[in-house]
Amino acid sequence: MITNEPRTSAALLVCGVVRSGHPVLLGAPASADAIANVRFVRAGALAAVVCDLPGDAISCEDDARRYLGTLIALLPGGPVLPIRFGTLAPDEDAVRELLDDADDELAHRLDALEGLVEVRLQIDGDLDAELRALVAASPALARARPERLDERVQRGAQISARLAERRDELGEQVRARLQPLAVAHTTVRSQIATELNHAYLIRAEALCEFDQAVQELRDELGERYAIEYAGPLPAFEFTDRPYGAHPPARSRWGW
Repeated sequence: MITNEPRTSAALLVCGVVRSGHPVLLGAPASADAIANVRFVRAGALAAVVCDLPGDAISCEDDARRYLGTLIALLPGGPVLPIRFGTLAPDEDAVRELLDDADDELAHRLDALEGLVEVRLQIDGDLDAELRALVAASPALARARPERLDERVQRGAQISARLAERRDELGEQVRARLQPLAVAHTTVRSQIATELNHAYLIRAEALCEFDQAVQELRDELGERYAIEYAGPLPAFEFTDRPYGAHPPARSRWGW
């Protein structure tokens, strides 16, 4: 439950920032676990969403799950500005000081995110199918049979580069298809040559239309591509971009 009572803790995990009047969630069944031991620390027009930790260490899996679940549970009540996971504060006074130092900036960012949510799209190409398509398009590459180690390494690098080119071409097609439905888009670079990651910032009321567009894309791509689609999420990839009238300055917290 998110409460207003002050507590003493060895450390606070700072999850995000909301407006001071953001609804206090009482924990629907789907979100009760996520918001357990989570509360607001208010300072003026803003409130930090914090979670008590028993010490100054973070249990990555459990606390990361609580961090994400908390932000998602708060999203229906209004804009939520995520703070980078792992941000710790020693006590509530330190949290209030940081809120006071960046109050104008954070208020502008919350205003800019009003009514907006993020959705994430990951497309994984089947490696064997991608290699077959690459061989069909590049007969010379397929015929090459290098014997020396450096030649084999070079050929492997060429294949990886061609696969990445195919991924980027698909990414442009996907972006052209979905970006008209979004306020903003960004590519989250992957080290895997057949994996494509996009984030889109969309208006909450357009979520159903965007869902339909992703489903149509899934049908068209077929079984050669596995698609993971997540949302609505807080704007993790868009919190430092000025979508409102007042471009923000950089904060002491490094956002």
